[in-house]
Amino acid sequence: MQQIINSILRNKNVLVFLLLFSFGLLLTISNDSYRKSRIFRLNQQITGSIFETSSHIKAYFHLQKTNRSLLNENILLKNQLASFEEKHSEAIFKPKKDTLYLYRPSRVISNSFSLRNNYLMLNSGENQGILPEMGVTSAKGIVGIVSYTSNGYATVISLLNSITRVNAKLLHTQHFGSLEWDGLDPSITKLIDIPKIAPVKEGDTIVTGGNSYIFPAGLPIGYIHKIHVPDIQNYYEIDVKLFNDMTNLSDVYVIENLDREEVITLQKKNLDE
Repeated sequence: MQQIINSILRNKNVLVFLLLFSFGLLLTISNDSYRKSRIFRLNQQITGSIFETSSHIKAYFHLQKTNRSLLNENILLKNQLASFEEKHSEAIFKPKKDTLYLYRPSRVISNSFSLRNNYLMLNSGENQGILPEMGVTSAKGIVGIVSYTSNGYATVISLLNSITRVNAKLLHTQHFGSLEWDGLDPSITKLIDIPKIAPVKEGDTIVTGGNSYIFPAGLPIGYIHKIHVPDIQNYYEIDVKLFNDMTNLSDVYVIENLDREEVITLQKKNLDE
């Protein structure tokens, strides 16, 4: 204790100077609004920077949870939109249900794209209401059609498959054709059976035609990349650049047609006749 007192006595001049300097600085700041404002702004910037960095770190570690939340919100919006379109359609007869299609979220856990016949696997199956012959799409465009399901998983016939046929149309003219893949470029599919009388040009948007129970009309597919005009045919052969990067797929939606069983039953009756 005596040593502490002796140290204070030896450095009393320095301590008195620091005390008076601090007191004078405090008086200067309290009476000078400009300096007070500068110090406040500096403190605010430092604090804000710390909170922003902390927020970025938390956001990074919660990114997967955030993506899943956004996906679920998209599902809700898609189902609401489908309901709205059905209610406000110009059909003569009102639909029996509020909506004809439901969207369910899923994730691609396996994806081939370099083969002639490519498939995907989803981490959802029958327990999540997914069944064969349901359409699969992403936010950018259609992906394929469910082929087989188990309790917790589903395999999907990719658009990049020689057996895939999807009804498609030109967005601005409503001319229908069939979309298929030639097994070459994973970013390009072929649109056939578009008549030569249809006004087409490169850059035109291609969407689903809706003439099946798998995909509703108007889902994005891609745009016209190149137009071929065979001499001996009355139809174009059109290269369609897909909106989706089929080599890099993650979150998708599985589409259920609520009238699916009714449509299938009618089709079977026609085949049996």
